[in-house]
Amino acid sequence: GNSCIQAYMSVVLEGAGLSEASARAGAITYASTQFVFAVLMALYGVARFGRRPLLIASAMGATAALTAMSTFTETQEGLSASLAADAYIAAVTLGLSTLSWVYCAEVLPDGERGRGMAYATCLFWATTFASLQLFDVAVATLTVAGVLGLFALFSAGGALFCYAFVVETRGAALSDVQRLFS
Repeated sequence: GNSCIQAYMSVVLEGAGLSEASARAGAITYASTQFVFAVLMALYGVARFGRRPLLIASAMGATAALTAMSTFTETQEGLSASLAADAYIAAVTLGLSTLSWVYCAEVLPDGERGRGMAYATCLFWATTFASLQLFDVAVATLTVAGVLGLFALFSAGGALFCYAFVVETRGAALSDVQRLFS
């Protein structure tokens, strides 16, 4: 949902009751929040907390923020929806949008890493393209709040997946990590 929310941030915030100018300002704070948290993540996050806890916390934070965005959009509380959007991008940037690529590269065997990353990249961009193309249809069917609620369900599923299947790789040699998955 990150790419959809980013691409349609003004639409989402206007749907939550903000004026066009306020919605544009909200889109700017969203992008600024993403930049700040990406820098913080790179400087302090991974080495200090590890991949698994950050991925789980990221998905849980995204779930909570998307649920809040959905609620605030439904109740036309635009400023609260904008703040929830900032919380969402902060949560996603702390793990899901950054660490998923690192983790994937770590756990794939040497001989399959290039092909696996190529498949993952193609799947990611195909899914992103499809979600962007279908966003207007989904909004017409479910409302903006409904689409945000659906994204929250996907994020909750991501948190459960990370909890059940992601192993911690912090501090482990690449050869040790790969032995775990062979």
